[in-house]
Amino acid sequence: MPRRDDATPILVSVKDGSPITARRLNQILKKIFSAAADLLPADAEHKKEKLRAASAHWGRHTGITAKLDSGIDERYVQKDVRHTDARTTQRYIHEEEERWHDEAQKQRLPWAGGKPD
Repeated sequence: MPRRDDATPILVSVKDGSPITARRLNQILKKIFSAAADLLPADAEHKKEKLRAASAHWGRHTGITAKLDSGIDERYVQKDVRHTDARTTQRYIHEEEERWHDEAQKQRLPWAGGKPD
């Protein structure tokens, strides 16, 4: 197990064992996302486009949302992701938008034949 003061990089260059750069990590992830997009069925073009546009930063956003959705206190998430302003972290809280969407789904549309699924 690593110690708190352990500075050993998690990912290293195959060439010289030095830490890989953020740019190189993003290149590797882009290749993985692109390969995953190629595995999706032909009728999933929208999903393929989103996956091909994904990046390391996209993964960061996904991770922040997952932390908050799991119930971790937003103050600790804020510290963990190094947001200096709490409002930045709060942008990832989607509970209100989800409740709003659920409420809007209750409306019956006369041309849709009743209540939505």
